[in-house]
Amino acid sequence: MRALLLSMVLLSAFAIGCGDDDDDSNGAGGSAGGGGAGGVPAMNCSARCANRLSDCGEPASTTAERCNPVCAQTPTEDELACIETTECSVLTQAFTAGEEKCGLKLGSGTGGTGGGSSDAG
Repeated sequence: MRALLLSMVLLSAFAIGCGDDDDDSNGAGGSAGGGGAGGVPAMNCSARCANRLSDCGEPASTTAERCNPVCAQTPTEDELACIETTECSVLTQAFTAGEEKCGLKLGSGTGGTGGGSSDAG
């Protein structure tokens, strides 16, 4: 009796896990990368991002400020690997300007000055 109950529970769990694929395939965090390949979420994003910025000469005091918005986008393994291999000058410029690189928005977007114009009539 226990074996039958256990097998039913396992079968149910398997069916539920397999049936969920169509509902939100990559909906929660997959749109940032744009591509389907490498859709596995990256592990240790904060540490890896901080290490890369440190390798590029970024002070440790600012790496969290720069990496938190990147990691909040739930980058895939491919996207984070791209960040880790992007040339430092390109990466630093992208963070400074708030550009998109490797399918991710880099920088906080607070680099813009000026805002609106009061001259418009």
